Amino acid sequence: MKIETFYITSENEFSNTFREWSDKLDLPVNLLDGKNDELHEVVDGILLFHENHDISKDSEEIISTLDKSNIPAHKVDINGTLTATVTNFQMWIERNNCKNVVVLGNPEVSKNENLYRFLEKLEA
Repeated sequence: MKIETFYITSENEFSNTFREWSDKLDLPVNLLDGKNDELHEVVDGILLFHENHDISKDSEEIISTLDKSNIPAHKVDINGTLTATVTNFQMWIERNNCKNVVVLGNPEVSKNENLYRFLEKLEA
């Protein structure tokens, strides 16, 4: 994986699950201080995990803010076809050359087994 650092915007079930996975790959996960207007100086990509397009207002605001700075976003519907979802994500990373990515997701996403399947596929 070409990503060097992941960023999270809050500590919750989802971010804790993502941090545990990232630790296995020795990829750092840093907590951002909540100033969304400065995110464009830190990250060069947005990765949003969701279930069936259920996206929080906070996540939408972050994506909207970063979109104004032309920061590319990728949305992962963890209820989608696993192989296609993983392939699309890998192509997105290659195409956009993202190294520092903010990861967003509702806490409920961490309860979905498909999240773990997706992350396991990325390890391979």
